[in-house]
Amino acid sequence: MTRNEWIEQAKTKLDTWNEKMDELDARAASLKEDARAEYHRTLADARSHLGTAKQQLAKAQDVGGEAWDQAGKTLQEAWTSEKQVIEKALADLTA
Repeated sequence: MTRNEWIEQAKTKLDTWNEKMDELDARAASLKEDARAEYHRTLADARSHLGTAKQQLAKAQDVGGEAWDQAGKTLQEAWTSEKQVIEKALADLTA
């Protein structure tokens, strides 16, 4: 996958996650207080990982040419790690 393809896919995924988190945040209002607190903790953790993913995207946008060949793999692995945590949190919250 080229750098530009990776960046575009990452942007799309970030937008999707942001929308989903906003929906889940609105949904939290209907929960009982104790459940709502746990829900918000899980959502806050997911947003923290989303911030890290955004930083990784910014790094990818700054890297070009041969540097992408070297740094791209590391960034993609880090992205995959953040992606797994975010998607698990979102799945837990929608269950």
